[in-house]
Formats: sequence, C-alpha cells, structure tokens
Amino acid sequence: MNPATKMNPTTKISRPGVLPPMLQAGLLVMIAGYADAIGFLQFRAFAGQMTGNTILLAISIVQSGWLEAVYYVAVIASFLVGVAISGALVRLGTAPAIALSLSAVALAICAFVTVRWGALLLAFAMGAQNAAATRFGDATLNTVFITGDLQKLFEAVFAWLWPGKSRQLPSGLATLALVWVEYFAGALLGALAHVTLSHPLLIPAALLPFVLLGRPRQA
Repeated sequence: MNPATKMNPTTKISRPGVLPPMLQAGLLVMIAGYADAIGFLQFRAFAGQMTGNTILLAISIVQSGWLEAVYYVAVIASFLVGVAISGALVRLGTAPAIALSLSAVALAICAFVTVRWGALLLAFAMGAQNAAATRFGDATLNTVFITGDLQKLFEAVFAWLWPGKSRQLPSGLATLALVWVEYFAGALLGALAHVTLSHPLLIPAALLPFVLLGRPRQA
C-alpha cells in the first residue's frame, strides 16, 4: 500500500448504504406522499403534513367541534412522539434502518385498526421516518413534508441565476429538484391504492425497513 494513501485507525469510510442516497430520498419521499394521500382519504388527517393538521385543528375549534379538535391535537402529538423516539434512537447510535423499521411496524398495525387509532399510528410512523435520516449525499432534506425542501430548491436556483454569481450548480440541487415530483407521484399511487387495495399501507410497511439498509450509524 502506498504510504501516502494509508489510513490511520481513526479514518472513517463513508458508506451511504445499499441504495444510493438519491434513491433512498426518493423512496422515502414517495412513501410520505403515499401515506399522506391515504391518511386524508381514510382518516381525514394528514400523515406527515402537520401544517394541514394545524389548519384542521383551528377550523374545528372555530366550529366548536371539540372532539375533532382533540383528535387533531392527538395526531400532531403522535407525529412529534415519532420524531422524538426515532431521533433518540439515531442519536444513541442505532442504525437508521432500525429506526425506520419502527415506522414500518406502526404502518403495518395501522392497516388493521380503527380510524382514530389509525390516524395516530400513521402520524407516528411519518414522524419516525422523518427523524431517521435527513442527509442524502450533498442534500439535507425532510422526506415527509416538502414545503421547506421546495423553498431550498428555489432559493438555490435563484442564487444560481442571480447576476454575478457562480455558474456552478449548487450541490444537492438534483436531489431537491426531484422531491416534489416524487412526492406527487407517491400521492397519486396512494390515492389509487386507497380505492383498489384492502390494506394499502402494507406496501410502504414492507418497503421501509430496506430503504436505509446498510447506512452507517450516526457518528
């Protein structure tokens, strides 16, 4: 071995996982769109879009729908619990694939429970998914709610087009550019699955444990 290329014992090898980072992000974003479509159609609550659930909560309060208001508070709380538990697992050194498997278990159970419990489990699953990984290659993005990702995309494009700036495309732009299309495609598939399959959430439940397989623990 060339001494110049010899690694010392503290050198770490970056392993993105079995799947390429962009494919990981794409699958997770599609699953989020899929889950959000089913969540709204089946449970009248969004799986990962807490902005939408907050609006529905406000409408329920104004219309004195107190049971509905409690329902949406519980959905939002379930999402945050999923974020907290999955994020804690990753910070403690658990492999992201294990944290993502927690989301898969919640989705699998969600396919067989009542509407109220289903909405809570679905929100929990999406919170756990989003906290399992946010870095994909050169891009940092949320895989469950895409508003912030769209903002990052157009800020990067705007900066690239601004007169006097470098003509080099910002790193991670390709990943961000696919986010909206992938989320939309996932939502289309979710809406289709809702009307054609008996238990549509079993599909993402089966996929999730493998998306981040081989990805290293957080340093």
